[in-house]
Amino acid sequence: MQVLDDRDDSVRRRAAKALGEVRDPRAVPALMALLHDDFYSIRREAAAALVAIGAPAMGAVISALGDRDGDVRKRAADVLAEIGDARAIEPLRGIFSDEDWYVRKAAEGAVEKIRGRTGESR
Repeated sequence: MQVLDDRDDSVRRRAAKALGEVRDPRAVPALMALLHDDFYSIRREAAAALVAIGAPAMGAVISALGDRDGDVRKRAADVLAEIGDARAIEPLRGIFSDEDWYVRKAAEGAVEKIRGRTGESR
């Protein structure tokens, strides 16, 4: 997966997109690293690929809720919302008091979205 380290941002973006299409759980660590990329389009493709992989990516995505980077925490909450698995609700509640308001909003929105999909009550 050397292509994910390519200097050309368009190569990294296309690689992340391809990994999402393949849906191979072995790509999760590399995709998680791309959530830190300098380019928004690459972070967006990596998140979309993690959503496509779904449940096998959940552990790594949940761990990203504790990342030092607020954008990564927010993106992790967004990914968990799209995956829609109720097992993410408690970890998401854990960042309801995050220092960044946009992370808090993403976590709250993710919990509501997951509840709506799963029918889980408060």
